[in-house]
Amino acid sequence: MPEDDRFDGLLLNIAQQTQGIEPLLDVVFGFLRRKTDFYARPDDCQSMAASVVQKHLELYQNEKGKQKKPEKKKPHSKKKPAPKKEPPAAPADDGVVEMNADGDFDVSSEDSKKDIAGKESSSSLKQVDSIPMDHNDNSNDEAPKDPPPVGNGGNTDDYVWTQTLQEVQVTMDLQEPTRGKDLRVTLGPKRLKIVRHGTVLVDKDLKHPIVADDSFWTIEDGTLLVLTLQKLGTTQQWWPCVCQGDVEINVQAIQPETSRLSDLQDDETRQTVEKMMMDQRLKAVGLPTTEEQSKLDILKKFQEQHPEMDFSNAKIG
Repeated sequence: MPEDDRFDGLLLNIAQQTQGIEPLLDVVFGFLRRKTDFYARPDDCQSMAASVVQKHLELYQNEKGKQKKPEKKKPHSKKKPAPKKEPPAAPADDGVVEMNADGDFDVSSEDSKKDIAGKESSSSLKQVDSIPMDHNDNSNDEAPKDPPPVGNGGNTDDYVWTQTLQEVQVTMDLQEPTRGKDLRVTLGPKRLKIVRHGTVLVDKDLKHPIVADDSFWTIEDGTLLVLTLQKLGTTQQWWPCVCQGDVEINVQAIQPETSRLSDLQDDETRQTVEKMMMDQRLKAVGLPTTEEQSKLDILKKFQEQHPEMDFSNAKIG
């Protein structure tokens, strides 16, 4: 029986979000707990889960065994050289395969089919190059190619910084032991100024305004100045830099933490958000949403109870 790979796209998406085998399994078994009666009979659900794991363990071991099976060496024998084949005559239309308006090859003739078979065996780069210039393809503009910035921030000659959607943290190495009274730090709504013993270390305008009353600074390990800047406003926004004139990061490459969902204290709100996210992923791969699947399950169960009825034209509204 061939492997059922219809849900690979959805499961890969979930696996990337959960970032681990155990969290992925936790999502699956959590779904069974919340949406099915899988746990109604504890002994049956444990034996069923163990049976499925054992099944795929045996499949995995069999596949590995086939891969490691050594090939039998054929006895060496002298073979007569194959006769040279004359090259086929060049086609009258100089071998060009035309494309239709949808960007697909025209395979109406046998010569075109042979040409396409040769093209499919070439590298993917050649396949991309074969697309005509007037075929609009904006796929290269969809996703950023830059690696995600560490801590969603960056560094300058004076400090390193990280950020969340709510705040920015700036860490400056003071190079020598420093006490709080040796510093004069000004955290204004639009200005950052740091002075030590009369020497100005930083005096710049901030890229975006902050809530000065909720921002603060501390000294850690005697040599590290740590600033916590509270972002202003209720709209969630990523900063490209801390101060005007600093090197900016690509905010499009930022990958927000998926664990933020666990910060929701209300169980009902968290479950609603989880359902919305799941429905979005299901729609992305062309599968029915959880609500639609629930209706399909009810229809299937009703159909099993009433086999005499015709459900061929039934529609899910």
